[in-house]
Amino acid sequence: MRVFISHSRRDKELVYNIVKVLYRANVSAFVAEFEELGEYGKLTADDLRREIQSSDIVALLLTRSVTASPYTRNWVTYEVSVAHALNKPVWVFESEQEFVQDFPIPHVDYYFIFNPEFREDWRSIEEEISRVSQAQSVSAGMTLAGLIIGGLLGGSRGAFLGLLGGGILGAQRAEEIKNQPPSGFSKIRVQCPVCNASYIVIARNQRLLEGFPCPVCRRGIKIVK
Repeated sequence: MRVFISHSRRDKELVYNIVKVLYRANVSAFVAEFEELGEYGKLTADDLRREIQSSDIVALLLTRSVTASPYTRNWVTYEVSVAHALNKPVWVFESEQEFVQDFPIPHVDYYFIFNPEFREDWRSIEEEISRVSQAQSVSAGMTLAGLIIGGLLGGSRGAFLGLLGGGILGAQRAEEIKNQPPSGFSKIRVQCPVCNASYIVIARNQRLLEGFPCPVCRRGIKIVK
């Protein structure tokens, strides 16, 4: 499996950590330095399109550094758009310490909310990527998006808690999360009540209970306690 990583060059440590995780999960990565694309002529838009086409997933490391630079912001937007046009799954990784409020992403398949300072969070990311990579090798005939959904329905660490009706999970489901360790992770399929986008979220149980922004429209989604 090959992952195309969208990011800001300013987030060197974050990129380094995700590449390490991918390596341990036996997944290759392509890393493009947005700030160097047009300035030094190292890569063109066509080059990036070819790299995305040869990848299985586009993973966006969404941080304030991405939105702070108009140059980086425009290239990230382009890459996500290309991924959607080529029917490539888009994974968004965002730190719960600094949610980005002004960068809606038109199409998201998988939204991972984590704390980059916690080793356990990185371990959870590695487990998820390893599972998806193994599933892909089992059945090359299935689409990767289908493998992602199917694997999550089967469950790994944490429980798949079902569809968020209208963006609010019912009291029974919320109680299930509350009964799990706050530091543990759960997976839920979300349908945003504002933009109607559907995607999978994996995050700490405590974060799910406290609420999180929709990565597509950036409006808050709240789970009923």
